[in-house]
Amino acid sequence: MSPHGASNQAHTHPGALWSAVYYVDDGGDSDASLVLMDPNYPLNRMYAPDLRFVGKDGETFPTQQMFAPTPGRLVIFPSWLSHSVRPSKGPRERISIAMNVTTVPARRGPR
Repeated sequence: MSPHGASNQAHTHPGALWSAVYYVDDGGDSDASLVLMDPNYPLNRMYAPDLRFVGKDGETFPTQQMFAPTPGRLVIFPSWLSHSVRPSKGPRERISIAMNVTTVPARRGPR
């Protein structure tokens, strides 16, 4: 649960393979988006300056892709991908469930 003004700075989830967030309630603010950073941004600027994320309306996002906290939305992404959450400015707490997926080595021999 994230109260008014809550946010998360850019970070990753070391030790996990996949990360995900499920939105239960947007808290009345659809702008408190999950922001996924383009891991190739420096390389794109160097070798392919026109290579960018492209939105539905053709708008380009050169360094990030945003996902609004729409109730019922599940966003799954690689855990190494840097991401952040924009500040929540809604009148209610934003409710989301975050998770990480890891693997456990197979046991050998009798259990």
